[in-house]
Amino acid sequence: MGYFEFPAMAAGVTDRLWDVNDLSGALGILRAAEGGKGSVMYKEIPLYAQCPLLLFSISLLLLFEPFAQHKQHSTQRTVDWKALTPQVQAALGSEFCDEKSRSIDIIKIADVTGDGIPDALVDYCHMGAYTDLLMLMRLERGNPVVAKFRDERGMKKIDHIEFLDGASVRNGASTKLLPERHAIYMISWHADDSGELEMQTCGAQAYVWNQKSRTFDANRMLSNEVTQRECRRIQRELHCLAQPCPNSK
Repeated sequence: MGYFEFPAMAAGVTDRLWDVNDLSGALGILRAAEGGKGSVMYKEIPLYAQCPLLLFSISLLLLFEPFAQHKQHSTQRTVDWKALTPQVQAALGSEFCDEKSRSIDIIKIADVTGDGIPDALVDYCHMGAYTDLLMLMRLERGNPVVAKFRDERGMKKIDHIEFLDGASVRNGASTKLLPERHAIYMISWHADDSGELEMQTCGAQAYVWNQKSRTFDANRMLSNEVTQRECRRIQRELHCLAQPCPNSK
């Protein structure tokens, strides 16, 4: 009885995961076996017996894919964004914030783009009593740069985008990162005189990373998803503030 030695198995499946090249190599070995060539032991296998081998190979590839993703994320670089504050300030400039209101503060660090390099959500301008302006920063060749944004169709660049954060008695806004979705969103809302949320005023705008264009593009589906989830949460929180809930602390 003959046997086949697939390329990935020479090193062990756990050492290197199978990919398309491995499957192509398997096909090559099958063809070589049919033609009586190759350095491995072989026995001619009919066409109907080749399909299970390929299906088995594809199943292994899908089975071990999550481990490959985990390995990729575990090699994430460490970036000291606070040490880069002067470079961040230079990259942001003063076009959208006057000197008196400017103040750099690193709010959140996370790998939003999925390239293994942490990005930073930066508070860079105090707008008033309760609202600050935030911006998402990335690293390119070791230098902080302002993330670029486009509309939903990816046709128009958004030159100036405002991510707000802060809340008063009647109004609120919040900007969050969603690394698992490679996204950033801002949500805003308004409360009535009794402190209850006016649901029609609550809405979110989300932007998802586009690896090809290296931009964050507006995404209606994620925007709607965040709006439904977060507006219900905000509604419950404001209701419990206006009329203390039994289970609230």
